[in-house]
Amino acid sequence: PQLAREVPQPPARALDPLASTPTPSLPSFRMPRRDSNRTLVDVTSGKRFAYAAAILTLISTGLLVGVIVSFSVARTTDGHCSFADIKALNATCLRKNWGGHASRWQLEFAFDMADAVAAFCVIPAVLVVADIFRRAKQPSFVLAPAFIIASVIRILELTFRAGINMQADYMASTWELSDEAMRTLTVSYMIATSQGIWVFAMDYLFVGMGMLAASMCAFKAPNTMPKSWAWLGLVGGLLGVINFLLELGRLGSWMLASEIAGVTMGLLGFIILPIWLIILGCSLTKASMNADSGALMGGGHEDDDGMELASAAGART
Repeated sequence: PQLAREVPQPPARALDPLASTPTPSLPSFRMPRRDSNRTLVDVTSGKRFAYAAAILTLISTGLLVGVIVSFSVARTTDGHCSFADIKALNATCLRKNWGGHASRWQLEFAFDMADAVAAFCVIPAVLVVADIFRRAKQPSFVLAPAFIIASVIRILELTFRAGINMQADYMASTWELSDEAMRTLTVSYMIATSQGIWVFAMDYLFVGMGMLAASMCAFKAPNTMPKSWAWLGLVGGLLGVINFLLELGRLGSWMLASEIAGVTMGLLGFIILPIWLIILGCSLTKASMNADSGALMGGGHEDDDGMELASAAGART
């Protein structure tokens, strides 16, 4: 009986139900990797926009020359009227000046429109070349923002000047204005248009900053853009900054500063900017290929976006 009572019993179940079962290892997985070479604008589109911007820059500069010539012709056809007579608010000269204002402001509007569209077309090409410099390990935080700000300024200048010129021409051509009212209109027009002189003069400042930033990146990444493009951008950037200073210098000597500013704008609009944009469009494909090959030769081990998750038990196994 004693032996019968000592029948072996099955072992008691462990208190921890997980202790008797192996801990399954979590399968490792990899987060989808972000494609670092994806850009907002492809190279082909960037080239097309660069060529379009070069053509529109030439057209806008030609229209600017037309505006200057129309002012000169109006000054010679007015007979005895001169700029000193305008400053003296001679009513007869003011009426003659406003008589030809309609044709001149329409030409100015065409110039502002072409200038704004040209500045907008530069942005896609600049985004492409900025991405090329980024892949070549020479990123710039000034290049793209500078050209975008310049484009915004020129669009604002277009809308601001169009509204003022349209209303002023309507009043001068259809209202029955006395001599005193004509003087008031002229003074009011001059004050209204001068409100944006400093702001609208900053477009060339930002264009110059963008060209200088692009040149610095090209010098640091010699296998991307041509050296000639970098040197041309350096000259154009300096001229853009000088043109901004000349715009502000009109407060001292209006005629002298205007004439020198006209020379710098002519150099930028007829020679430097179009050539700079054409070389940019011609070089984007090769520069993009060189940037990709340089990134691959540089290691290509950028794997920061991948992340492996595994349990401790799986790591031990």
